[in-house]
Amino acid sequence: MKLKFALPVLFILSLLQGALAGVARVRSGAAGWVDWAITLAFVVIVYLWYRHDSRERRYPGSALLGGGVILVSFIAVPVYLYRSRPSGQRAKPMLAFFGLLILSVVVSGVAAELAAKFAASS
Repeated sequence: MKLKFALPVLFILSLLQGALAGVARVRSGAAGWVDWAITLAFVVIVYLWYRHDSRERRYPGSALLGGGVILVSFIAVPVYLYRSRPSGQRAKPMLAFFGLLILSVVVSGVAAELAAKFAASS
């Protein structure tokens, strides 16, 4: 999965997860299995990006790294980015990844607040 496709999908998933959390905060029990499905979608998108990128770069990823991308992406993806990029080209993709993590948290938080306010007023 190319990065140009993965980024908008991750942004939409962040919005959905935040909105769901905001509604669940006002109306208990609204999240449930949908929240798990969104989390699973995040994992799948990140893993598919990792596989596509590693094939494109002809980087032989290990089973341990692949499992790490699934279980602890916030650690394994920067490790992959460091190992798969040539010296001098590592900082930019790693900073972009951490920026994406921060943006995802912010988008999710704003969506949660807006959804909670909307759910409380209706």
